[in-house]
Amino acid sequence: EPLNNSLRTQSFRLVRNLGALLKVYVHPSKKRNNECGPAWKTRRARPEAHICCALPLGKGATLTIKTRRNSCTLQATLSMQGVFQRFPSATLFLFIQGIFMSELILHHYTLSPFSEKARAMFGYAGLEWQSVTVAEMPPRPKLAPLASGYRKIPVAQIGADVFCDTRTLSREIARLANKPELVVENCSEEVQAFVSEVDLQIFLASIVTAGNFTLLRRVLKESSLLDLGRLLLDRIKMGSKSKVKADSPREMRRKVAAHLDHMETLLTQDFLFGDAPNAGDFSAYHSLWFRRDLAGRNIAGSHPKVDAWMNRMQAFGQGTRKDISADDALEIARQATPRDLPAQVAQEPLLGQPVRVAPSDYGREPVFGELCYCDASTLVVRRDDPVVGQIQVHFPRDGFVFSKAD
Repeated sequence: EPLNNSLRTQSFRLVRNLGALLKVYVHPSKKRNNECGPAWKTRRARPEAHICCALPLGKGATLTIKTRRNSCTLQATLSMQGVFQRFPSATLFLFIQGIFMSELILHHYTLSPFSEKARAMFGYAGLEWQSVTVAEMPPRPKLAPLASGYRKIPVAQIGADVFCDTRTLSREIARLANKPELVVENCSEEVQAFVSEVDLQIFLASIVTAGNFTLLRRVLKESSLLDLGRLLLDRIKMGSKSKVKADSPREMRRKVAAHLDHMETLLTQDFLFGDAPNAGDFSAYHSLWFRRDLAGRNIAGSHPKVDAWMNRMQAFGQGTRKDISADDALEIARQATPRDLPAQVAQEPLLGQPVRVAPSDYGREPVFGELCYCDASTLVVRRDDPVVGQIQVHFPRDGFVFSKAD
């Protein structure tokens, strides 16, 4: 107890980084912990297990201990000045009980198709994640410090790193859960060609032709008539700036029907390209979720295999979700440091220069910052924001363009 009381008056700083929530207990002992040994080491059996370390300390020493799980870091700094006046030969035992929530945060809203794609991947990967609900359209003042002018949803966050587009998010999910099949570049050429078609043309055709009174009722449960009117005007304005050539409604309906027929022929196993899902399944899933589950369009009669496949995809669930506020997400970014990036290999003349990055299809509002990394699949821009400090924003190369900022 004297040691505990003394420590309370010392310099004690516990840093919460990347969404890790922890409790710290300090106990004195004159014996060495045989399990841990004379030099400190950690043992970690499960996310809620105790992490134990022991280290003999001298008078006036300062101890800094870091423990890591995935990219979550706990740092505890203890100033021992004055402690060893009473216990000159004591060994400090620090027991840290960590309750780790996933560092992965999703900024999304309920009716967003691409957010549903992300939620479905969380379920398949069995991930814990933190949820921040955002508005269906800009302005989003609590998201702007993280994603700047980027307007598409969802946006993901891990500490001070922000991920725009579900292609970059799928790489993070694959990394966290060891699911490389979620990255389209890891799949076969057949899957890549399928994803290239469904991610844009089939998606837009499915969404545009899904509209009916059932969908309208669902939308009105989430928003008012005034908000719905604003949303429609926002989408019309976004479409007017799009570089995607719009098909006629009749052609869109034809494309959707042909797409469903093609999927019905592909489904000779449980999933589109085998006995387990991959990037192709998740790219096809969310637009049909919008048609079937939100708009209530029945596909079981005309395409029973597709309907059963949809049920199998939804059986994975959506992972373990914890709701947090937008202010919580900003504070996590503020307390974090952007991750170390791989060594730059590709030659890029704009590296280290101010650039603008924007989608090449629709929602083409740019993000400005310093290009700090690029390779064949990824762009990373570093930004300094007055609210959260330094941020790294990750984009896929496919579907985005970048140029030197004016």
